This record gives sequence, structure tokens and C-alpha cells, in this order.
Amino acid sequence: GSRNCKNARFLTVRSIENPTTKAPKSKCWHLRHQTTLATASVSKPSSYVMDEELIASIRRYDRMTPRPQNLQRILEVSSSPTSLKEFNVFLRKEYMIRCAERICMIEEKIPNFADIPELVQAYDKHVRAFVTVRDLSPQDDFLPVVRAIVEGSRTIPPLMLKGFYRLIHCTPDDEIDEDFTNEFMNQFLLNRIGSSVLMSQYLAVATGDDPPHPTSIIDPHCNVTAICRQTAQHVRNLCYHETGYRPSIQVIESHTTQDMEKDFAFVPAALSYILQELLKNSAVATAKQQQKQGKHDSKKALTKGTSASRQNNDDILVVICADPKRVMIHVGDRAGGIPFEATEHIWSYLYTTKHEQSSNTDDNNEQQNPPSPLQPPVDLESSGATDLNGFGVGLPMARLYAKYLGGNINLVS
Repeated sequence: GSRNCKNARFLTVRSIENPTTKAPKSKCWHLRHQTTLATASVSKPSSYVMDEELIASIRRYDRMTPRPQNLQRILEVSSSPTSLKEFNVFLRKEYMIRCAERICMIEEKIPNFADIPELVQAYDKHVRAFVTVRDLSPQDDFLPVVRAIVEGSRTIPPLMLKGFYRLIHCTPDDEIDEDFTNEFMNQFLLNRIGSSVLMSQYLAVATGDDPPHPTSIIDPHCNVTAICRQTAQHVRNLCYHETGYRPSIQVIESHTTQDMEKDFAFVPAALSYILQELLKNSAVATAKQQQKQGKHDSKKALTKGTSASRQNNDDILVVICADPKRVMIHVGDRAGGIPFEATEHIWSYLYTTKHEQSSNTDDNNEQQNPPSPLQPPVDLESSGATDLNGFGVGLPMARLYAKYLGGNINLVS
């Protein structure tokens, strides 16, 4: 990520979402959303009637291009009440553009989406949000609307993923495959991140719900080490709660004092999320390795090391490096690595080790086959996810957040 807030070396975080100007769209809308789907696992399709006026409104906003944003501009929003009012007007239009883009992506890029209940439900959430914002008057309070949209959108990633699993198994001739799914989900979720960042910033500015910096989601002096330690402790507790093991996670600073992140401008919540997803994978693999080796009783915490030179095989190491322009966080474990056959799928939305973790109970079978990238992580009719093991969107979503905010994630196994 970029450093030096004072010199305004901020990254344009929106420009990567639409690298080219939108081409005029010629594909016609279909009222497929009104199809009745018989399923007990999701809610009914939208109660909104997709009349010509609504269709035309969505298409009009979809043809618009979202405005690029950078961290500096987002910080400036909280400078005065006038800027908040301007941000209110800006966010309403910006959200409608981005929401319309996602509606059209589902409608135009996913064949027969109306036959998939999870995709219909995700589509429905977007249509409802678009109509709600569109119908607001300038005098209406925008804050509860933003809260409701942010809360209601939390289930979008797992809904979309479960929908794609169902779609793949219902679509003949491999028309929908892993490559198609990954490309669509990357574009769709990157667009969604743009909306989420703006809405989270609005909530922080309007309510002060983001301590210790209540006027912004961005901390111009982000304390990377503190975030790493807090996240590590959280992941250790999650792992212990779900596996009975609490792996040791060492956080080490490897830089000079003047290189530390005193002027590192970043979004702490995003950094915590990215690190949490990386540590969760290491923690699960480490706990599984210890279970196979039978080193400790399931109720006993793993021994905590005190330095890099004394690191045990059951340790996870987090090393923070910095120079005047960048911060790098290295997360390493000694849990056996990633199977060679799985490395090409590790960033796929259709890959998860959940089945492997829950069903491979034969400790004598050392050569385990990696899970199929097209195997659903859970029963499609149940939730199945836990705080430690989700639906398989964690790692690719973490990489998207890093990319959106100007960083990257590299994997070596």
C-alpha cells in the first residue's frame, strides 16, 4: 500500500474496476426475474414489478461511469459539515451507478440466472436497494438507508457462490466453469467493494461508529503491528473454539524505527480482514497437522514460541517489514504446504479445503487427494459455514481488497 499521507501519495482505488470506457449496451433486458421458483431454502423473488420505468432507470445508471476515488479524497469528506452534505449527494448517485452495474452483470452475463434461487435472491437485494435509494427525496434521512443496505449486503458473496455451485451442476456442456465463475466473481465483488468502502466511510463520518478515528474508515497513521497482534489473537481464539487447538502466532517487526508505519495511510478494517483470512488458513492447517501427529491433547493450547530462532513446527510467523514507501506483511507456517495440484486453484471461488478438513479422518492415509474445485463446500440447502471455515470466498476476497487498495498478495508453498 502507499505511504506518506502528508505528501498525498494516495492510490486511485476506483480506477482498476473499469479500466476501459463502457461500450454502449445493446442487449435487451428480459423480465426473467418474475419467474416463480419453487424452493424452501431462499426467499421469494422480488416483489417489485420490473416495469419499463424501472428497467429504463437501471439501464440509464448502468451506462454511467463511476467516479474514481482515492484515499485522500475520502479523508477530505470529513473536513466540514458542507463536505458531508456533498458526500451525501455524491454517494446516492454513485451507489445507484454501481448497484445498476451489478444488476446488469447478473442479468446479462449469467445464463438462466432466474432458475437459480440464490442468484435470484442476490439480484432481488440489489433491485430493492436500487429502488430504495432512487425513491429517496433530498430531505429524507439517508443514514438508516445506508445502514440497511450495508447490513443486507453481507450475505451477497456466499449467496452468489452457492448460486454458482448450483448453476454449474445444472448447466450442460460446461458452459459455466471455474474460469467463468472466477472472472465474474472478481468483477462483481470488486465493484461491490467500491460501494462498501464509500458506504462505510459515510457511516463513519455521519455517526462516528469507527473508533478511534470516528471521522473516517481510513487511519492516516495506521498501526500495522497492533492490528496484526489483535487479529492474531482473534484467529487463535477462533481456532481453539472450533478445533480445540490454539496455535502460537508470533508477530515480529523487522525494520528500523524511522521506517515504521507512522505515516502509513490505510483502512484498518480491510487490513484486519486480509490478515485474518491468511491466518485462518494457516491456523486450520496447523491445527490439522497437530491432530494428525497427535502432539498435544485436544484441550491443550499449543506452546508459544518467543523468537523466530526458536520457532517450532506448530508456530505461525508474522513478520512486518517496512521502508519509507511500503509495508510488507509476511505470514508463514510449517503445516505441510499446499498440494501441488491445488496451487492453481487456491485463488478460485470454487476451491475450499473444508471437505478435506472435516472428512479426512484416516491418519494413515498420507496421500490425500485435494478437494475438487467444483465440489460445493457445504450442502447447498444449509448454511454450513463457521467463523473459521466459510464458503471458500475468504482468500480470493482478501486478494481483491488488497488489489483495490493498491497492494497485492503473493503465495509461496
